[in-house]
Amino acid sequence: MEAEPSIFPVLQTERLVLRETGFSDIEEIYFLRSDAEVNKYLGGGSCENRETAKAHITLVQEQFAWGKTFNWSICLKPSGRMIGSICLWNISRKKNTAEIGYTLHPLHQHQGYMNESMKAVLDFGFREKQYRLIDAYTDRDNSKSVKLLLKNGFVLDESKTDVEVPTNRIYALTREKWLLKNDLSD
Repeated sequence: MEAEPSIFPVLQTERLVLRETGFSDIEEIYFLRSDAEVNKYLGGGSCENRETAKAHITLVQEQFAWGKTFNWSICLKPSGRMIGSICLWNISRKKNTAEIGYTLHPLHQHQGYMNESMKAVLDFGFREKQYRLIDAYTDRDNSKSVKLLLKNGFVLDESKTDVEVPTNRIYALTREKWLLKNDLSD
């Protein structure tokens, strides 16, 4: 008996549609993964050309099929224009945890789009997938990212360190805290 194919979850907010990243997003992925401002605090993973952007899209689609990541393109309603990406990745079924990551085009920053996207993704992660914990690794100097995480209830986890990137700080949010903050029931 074959397994039923997984359908990628489309999330919607008041102003945005979060949909699966596909090959129609090559130009946007190339920009987001190669722009110096966007990647200022991100280590590695940049795109050298459109072929590496295509390879990145192939990888995140394969990882979704394997149950290892959800990688959404953040798109404006009603135009459908991709302005950023947000993902749940590093998913551990054993620990029931995931890591959140995100990028946003500089022209669309300071408009609340990433906060709107994060709320939808956290709701999906905690309510639909029932993750116990979602964490985020962010550079200690990335004040915009730290502010976003704190606004959404994440707290600095001083018991963990990122051995690969010593300037990263790890922030964590538990399902219990998310449910309490958002007045959701199990």
